[in-house]
Amino acid sequence: MSIHVPVMMEQHEHNKATRAILFRPPAAVDLETKQQKRIGMLEMTARSLRFELEQRDAEIRQLKADLADRNARVIDQAHKLCQLLHVESDEEEYTEVRRVKEIVDEVLQDYPGVTMADIVSVRRTRDLITPRHRCYYEVYRQRPDLSFPAIGRYFKRDHTSILSGVKKHKTGDERA
Repeated sequence: MSIHVPVMMEQHEHNKATRAILFRPPAAVDLETKQQKRIGMLEMTARSLRFELEQRDAEIRQLKADLADRNARVIDQAHKLCQLLHVESDEEEYTEVRRVKEIVDEVLQDYPGVTMADIVSVRRTRDLITPRHRCYYEVYRQRPDLSFPAIGRYFKRDHTSILSGVKKHKTGDERA
């Protein structure tokens, strides 16, 4: 019988440990782990909300900067228009701002067979280069209140195309 005593004692200790696990009060342990999980979830939510708030703050700062830039552009355009329309001290009459269509129509009178549709089209034939660049140049010269992007929108071109056309017309570097 003495041979079986150590084995029985080992089994007894094992059973005791198993009973302690099985019969422990579950409410206290489970409540503590649930609270820890809940706290972890709330911390993750707080981090996520903080990140989203930082992103929105950055977006608001960018929008404010864009708005300030656009306001400055509008004020600049208004100043240019006021300079165009100011009353001449000796003549006492307003300088008239011509419409872009009027300017283009006047230029196209010198080029029979070329229409506004040709100027705005995507065609790049040699017979259209000179009238197109001259239209760009005349609108640029007669309407200083318009920027290159604004002129480009009218002719359905990029502002760099307008800039290039104006420069080429000024220097006479057109190959017609």
